[in-house]
Amino acid sequence: MQPWKLSKFSDPALSGILGGEARVILLRLFFRLPKGALSTRHLFHEMQLPEDFFGSALKELIKLGIIKQTPSVKGSFQINSSFPYISELERMVMRVSSEQRDLFINGLKKFGKMKLIIVAGLFSDRKEGVDILLVGDRVKMKSVDEFVKRCDVLFGRPLNYTLLDTKEFQYRYSMFDRFLREIFEGPHEICLNVIKGFRDPQ
Repeated sequence: MQPWKLSKFSDPALSGILGGEARVILLRLFFRLPKGALSTRHLFHEMQLPEDFFGSALKELIKLGIIKQTPSVKGSFQINSSFPYISELERMVMRVSSEQRDLFINGLKKFGKMKLIIVAGLFSDRKEGVDILLVGDRVKMKSVDEFVKRCDVLFGRPLNYTLLDTKEFQYRYSMFDRFLREIFEGPHEICLNVIKGFRDPQ
């Protein structure tokens, strides 16, 4: 299963507005590097995005004036900061909808007996720290890791997640260690909680 085949985890509304999933993915990748640039080699070889699918989307974004070629580097492109609606477009593109988040969370639930799922970071107003905290038992760790990495491209950057078994989470929560404290004291949302006696400390 390749990243570009994960359409069921993309945002259908945003893809419809912007003219396709490929445009959304490319814009998220470029907006993550507002002052940097991405080369076609990086997109089509290192990230392994299919050129026939994303190549046409890149050409369309260039034609619209949203993306421009980097003057100093051949075959490299960047956001055109002078595009009239660039600020509004960035806010819309970089926002992860609740629908896309829920589709992603439901995908994670298939890899074991999940007891607690908390989203923060990318899924909230916080730009740093952990994006997803997973607590569960008999979880297929390799499958979770592969799934998350394959979904990275949908969100425009690698997702930072932590997986704990229930016993370890309860111990660390009883000690309220620094890692958990930073999650609970910042913007976050509990998407799943079936741990008996546990409540959000906020």
